[in-house]
Amino acid sequence: MLTNSEKLIDICIPVLNDLEIRNTLDSILSCGLSEISTICISDNMSENPIEQVVSKFSDKLDIRYFRTGKRLSFEKNFIQSGLIGSSKFITFCGAGDVLIGRDLQKEIQLLNDD
Repeated sequence: MLTNSEKLIDICIPVLNDLEIRNTLDSILSCGLSEISTICISDNMSENPIEQVVSKFSDKLDIRYFRTGKRLSFEKNFIQSGLIGSSKFITFCGAGDVLIGRDLQKEIQLLNDD
């Protein structure tokens, strides 16, 4: 298993009221990629129980959850999710998106080749 200093990429997810983040986190788990360091979630004052959904994954994924103190524009919340990370690289994913392991692996391979 890779140590945190060897992990290459954080996945940043800005979210607002999208409970489909459950499917997104399931898809990240199914990728099984050791290069993923942290899942960085910026919750833009959702009215839905996003934090409870995310907490169910905290024993399987390294998640940094941040709830904004006020409602931000989409662009600012997008940027906020990227600021949570600390790895060498970040990638962004929508809260309702499903990641495909082979596509993420290609992205990681390109980063490693650089």
